[in-house]
Amino acid sequence: MTKTDAKTVWAEYMKGVSYKTRLGLYETVSQCEDFYAGDQWKGVNAPDLPKPTLNMLKRVVAYFTAMIVSDDVAIRFSPHAPDPGLEKTCALLSSELDRILESQKAGTKHREALRNAAVDGDACLYLWFDPDKETGQNAKGDVAIDLVENTCVHFGNPYTKDVQTQPYIILSMRRPAEEVRSEAEENGVSPSDAARISPSMESELGEPFGGDGLVTVLLRLWKEGGTVRAQKSVKDLIVREAWDTGLKLYPVAWLCWEASRNSCHGIGAITGLIPNQIAVNKLFAMAIRSVEMNAFPKVVYDATKIDRWTNRVGEAIAVAGSPENTI
Repeated sequence: MTKTDAKTVWAEYMKGVSYKTRLGLYETVSQCEDFYAGDQWKGVNAPDLPKPTLNMLKRVVAYFTAMIVSDDVAIRFSPHAPDPGLEKTCALLSSELDRILESQKAGTKHREALRNAAVDGDACLYLWFDPDKETGQNAKGDVAIDLVENTCVHFGNPYTKDVQTQPYIILSMRRPAEEVRSEAEENGVSPSDAARISPSMESELGEPFGGDGLVTVLLRLWKEGGTVRAQKSVKDLIVREAWDTGLKLYPVAWLCWEASRNSCHGIGAITGLIPNQIAVNKLFAMAIRSVEMNAFPKVVYDATKIDRWTNRVGEAIAVAGSPENTI
């Protein structure tokens, strides 16, 4: 089995980060998330201008999501040829799969994945076996489905979106340092080595790295000997040595909303609509500003006869002298 040291995996991770940075993915995702959430005037320095938001983008995404997943996905197994034994086995498999999809709230996660693809450009689901999950029976363990952000998925070949042809896949996650230290010790790492796991090891990356009590854990997946191998590590330390998952395919589902040539990352449904949203917001802002400036005429009065002016309805205005000669 190929052994990959922690520094090599970290270098591969930084290579993926560099590619996403050159692609402008982090800025694009941040902007799309802000516009989807309704924070559409972020960074605009115009204190006197009203800032209305007519959030069309959220309605667009909600419509797309509702149309695609109006019904939950169901899977049924059936034998190729009539066979009572195989039919019973297929019925058991279908029942077990329904249980997993229900327990993991797969329908909800499918909708969240489509939402991510429409807003950020990509969606990713990672399936794995959690040996510590309580099942209500003597035996523990169950299949788990995790939704992973596209900024946390790093392909060995970022110029293709084909998951199964990747030389490796790295999934990055931010976890509490204490939790990662405990996991490392459970996997046979000495307490002195596990103590090195701290946010300070990533401080040179700047905020939020090193400033939130979390560390970046890298799960590296690759194929070797016909099966998928996995390994967990942090920047300078292996958290869990490589193990054989027994799978023949990467347990990763990847979806691009709209394919982009020569890139694993796609284009979101709202990315090209952001300029339209900005134009609509500006139009409403200028219309409101025009009403504020022109709806009520300016009042000019003689300050020598009227000390104070008021626009309150029905309120008397005191003047010095004849009101006929007062402006």
